[in-house]
This record gives sequence, structure tokens and C-alpha cells, in this order.
Amino acid sequence: MPNLIIGANYAFVYQPDSDCKYTGRSWMYKTELFLGDAIALLEEKYPDIPTDDASYLRYLENDIFGASPKTLWGLKEGCSALRNFDRIVDKYEVAAATPYLELSIKDADNIRLYYRVNSHQYHDSFFDGYANEDFVNENAVAFLELDTITKVLMAALYYYTLNGYKLVRCKHCGKWFATKTLKEQYCKRTSPCFGDVITGKTPLPCEQAVRNIKQKQSRRHKNIYSNLDISAKDQEEIEYFRAESKKLKEAITRSPSVENFKKYEEFLNRYPKRMVRT
Repeated sequence: MPNLIIGANYAFVYQPDSDCKYTGRSWMYKTELFLGDAIALLEEKYPDIPTDDASYLRYLENDIFGASPKTLWGLKEGCSALRNFDRIVDKYEVAAATPYLELSIKDADNIRLYYRVNSHQYHDSFFDGYANEDFVNENAVAFLELDTITKVLMAALYYYTLNGYKLVRCKHCGKWFATKTLKEQYCKRTSPCFGDVITGKTPLPCEQAVRNIKQKQSRRHKNIYSNLDISAKDQEEIEYFRAESKKLKEAITRSPSVENFKKYEEFLNRYPKRMVRT
């Protein structure tokens, strides 16, 4: 059963041996991205979880006892963990301009107790006397003997609540991240558009990528529009470009998601980069 140690900067999941000592088999995350990265991986592993109870139970049984069970941190029951987290979201997500998930300490403690998650103040004895430098002096909390993925997720949620974090979905990549201020609407992950819609030597985090892609696509739009009078067969073609561009840009304004940027990029790429009079 893995243990979780989580502090201000890092979350560390590791498999102890039978004497509860550190074995070296571990997974390291940035604290603010930890739960969101886990949920994104589960969503990727389980894209089509049935909604009706009978089908779900068959799906769950096959997930745990099937020939090729999917695992995370050496644990099974990922589809159940994802469903449990979605129930938390359904109950506690706050509707706002930027929707977010925030629990009271009482609610978080009730969830911790319901799933039987025990918390402990971090001590270097968890690493057999070796002080892990990533957790020294950052008030880390240890959660031990977490025998389900659900328990790991709920432990993280409990830590976030105790330390004043809210959970927000990044407006660009759509993954959850923890933040103490709702002014932050983008996570610090590398944009999924990097290397595709936008390129460069240095990977761009989501917020910077959004700015750069908007500038790039705006320049591309102006180039195409200014040259359409040269290559367009008639005014109708020009009007189509104008109307479709407006619709796609408005979608980006409402939601600067990866999907919306890619749709606009695909539309712009229908037109040659250079237009010449024929």
C-alpha cells in the first residue's frame, strides 16, 4: 500500500516495504498539480464509464478482476476513484465566472473519516531516518497505508482544504490545479498546443501559450483577409471567411481551450500562407 507525503511544493507517493520503509519505488508531483494530474490520467484511462448502476458494476468488476487491470501507484479501482471524485465535484463545485471546488474544513474532515484516511505530521523517519530535503521545513503531512486510489485522492483534497487551496480547472488545458487565489485561471503545465498550434525552443505554460497563440492567429487572420481580394473568386468567399473567423474567435474568447484553438488553426490552414494574383 502506498504512502503519500505532501507539502507546500511537492507531493510524493511511494511504496514502502513490509516494515513500512522507503523502497525507492515512487512518484513525484508538484503539489498544486498533483490531484489534477492524477484525475487527468484517470480520465484518459476511463473515458467511457457507464452511468447506469448495473453497467457500472460490471465495468468495475472487469476493471479490478479482469485480465488486464489498469493501475495507478500500484493500485486498482481507478474507475471507482474517478467516480467518487466526480461526486465530490457535483456536490461542492461553486458556480462562478470561474467555477471552482472548495470544501469547508468540516466537510473535508468528514470525507477523510468516511474513507478512513489517517493523517500524520511528516517526519524523516518515514524515509528510514533520511531527511528528504523536499519536505524539510514546509509543514508536510503524511498519509499512510492508502490501499485505494480513492484514498490517495481524498488525502490530497484534505491537504488542500487545510491549507487554503481551491481547485480550479485550467481555462486552457482543462486540468484541475490547486490555487489560493481565483485570480489564477491557468495552470503552470506546458500547453498541449505547444509543438502543434505553436512552436518554439522553450515549452510554454498554458497562460503564456494562450497569449502567443492569439497573437499568431490574429496575424495569420489579417494576412489571409488582406489577400483574399487577390485570390477570392467572389465576394461570397470573402464573407464566408469573415463570418467563420468571427464565430471561431468568439468561441476562443468564451473559452480559450485547446480544442477551440485547434479548430481555428485548422480553419486558417485551409488558406495558403501566401496568396498571389492568378
